[in-house]
Amino acid sequence: MRKFLPAVIAVTVLSSVSYAGEEITKDLPSGTLQKGSLANAQLIQDTMMGVVSKAATLGCRKFDSYKPYVVALPEGTPGSRVWREKWIVLCQGQEYPIDIRFNESGMGAADYQISSGASRPAAGARIDGSTDETTTSSLQAIRHGLSNRENCLLSSALMRIQIADQRKRAQESGNKDAVAGPIGPRITGMTYEQIIAYSETFPASITALCRN
Repeated sequence: MRKFLPAVIAVTVLSSVSYAGEEITKDLPSGTLQKGSLANAQLIQDTMMGVVSKAATLGCRKFDSYKPYVVALPEGTPGSRVWREKWIVLCQGQEYPIDIRFNESGMGAADYQISSGASRPAAGARIDGSTDETTTSSLQAIRHGLSNRENCLLSSALMRIQIADQRKRAQESGNKDAVAGPIGPRITGMTYEQIIAYSETFPASITALCRN
C-alpha cells in the first residue's frame, strides 16, 4: 500500500539507530535491532490498520496495544530505500508478531507490505482459560503458528488431559457416564510446551501418529 509522507528517514534518525551500540540491542526480541519505528506518525497510523487486520486473522479479538521494533535498517538510495520492522501486537495477554516491509517509493512517499505468511505467536504465548471463549480464542492463536505436527501433538495432549479428567470424575462420583469439566481452568497460563508436558503426567490413553 502506498502512502505519501514527509521525509521520515532523516539522517538524524539513521544516525541514532546506527550508532547507539549495545544499549539498542539490550532486552530486545530475537532478530530485532531497536525499539520503535522509523516511520512517521501518519505512516504508522496507516500501517496500523493493516496490522490490526492481520492480527485478527491470527486470533486477536481485542486489540490492546503494540510495540514496534526495527529488524533491518534502511538500505538503498534516497527515494527507494527499504527497511523492515516487527510490530508485536498485544491482545488480551497474547502477543502476535507482525512482520512489515517498508520501502520509499519516490521522494515523499512510502509503501508498506505486511507478511502474508503465518506469524507464530511470540515465545511464551499462554492460554487464557478464564472462560470457554477465551480458552478457544487463545488456543486458536497458538495453533495458528504451529506446524502440522505440533498441532497434532497439541490435539493429542488436550484429549489426553480431558480423558484423564473424565476418568477421575467417574471414579470419584461412581458414575461411569460422568463427563470431563471445562479444560480452560486446567491449562490456563500454560504455553504450548507446558500443555504437552502437563499431558504427559497422565497415563497414555490414545496413540497419535503425528507426522512431520
